[in-house]
Amino acid sequence: MYKEECTEFLKSLGLEGWGDQKLEVWTTFFFNPPKRSKFDYPASVGDCDNLVKLVWDCCTDAGLWDDDRQIIRSHEEKHFTDGQARTEITIEPIQDEL
Repeated sequence: MYKEECTEFLKSLGLEGWGDQKLEVWTTFFFNPPKRSKFDYPASVGDCDNLVKLVWDCCTDAGLWDDDRQIIRSHEEKHFTDGQARTEITIEPIQDEL
C-alpha cells in the first residue's frame, strides 16, 4: 500500500526525470520516536537498506530515473524528530567521470 501511495505522490509533483544519467542520491528518514526504546537513536524503525530500496523503487516507478542501478553514490540517514515524520530525497546528476 505504501509503495503505491509514495509512487503516486511522486508522480503528482510533475518532476522532470533524470533519464539514464549517473546519479548521486541523499535519502534522509525522520521518524517519530517510539514510546519506549532501549536506544536513543532510530535502531528499531528498520534497516536503512530496506527503507532506501522502497523509496528508490517508488522513484523508478514514478519515472524519476530509468533504473536505480544509475545511482553510483548514495547517502542514507535515519533520525528521530519531534516534528513531522517524513522522508527527504535529494537527487543530483554526477558530471565527473568515475
